[in-house]
Amino acid sequence: MKKFISSQRHLDPDIVEEKKNNRDFNVNYITFEYEGEIINVIVDGHHSLAAAKEMGEKPVFMESEPAKKEYANYINGTEKDKTDLMNILYVDSDWYDIATGGCVW
Repeated sequence: MKKFISSQRHLDPDIVEEKKNNRDFNVNYITFEYEGEIINVIVDGHHSLAAAKEMGEKPVFMESEPAKKEYANYINGTEKDKTDLMNILYVDSDWYDIATGGCVW
């Protein structure tokens, strides 16, 4: 099973409710190697993930091709490039495992 990480904890309840009403449970991520570990970083769909959890549904995880293309130079670059990417993707909290809520680093 893949481990997904995020740095976004803030959720707008109105958006989560909208996602629930629309049954939008799609969560987009990108995968790359960082510090010797394969990681799956959520790049979009945090509100959809919350909606799925609240409704007892399974989120639909999809690798984001647009994000992979947008960040390709970072993903395929040096470790510094990947650290820069992690900083770009950072939102509002420590990086955490979305399954456990525990900090990753």
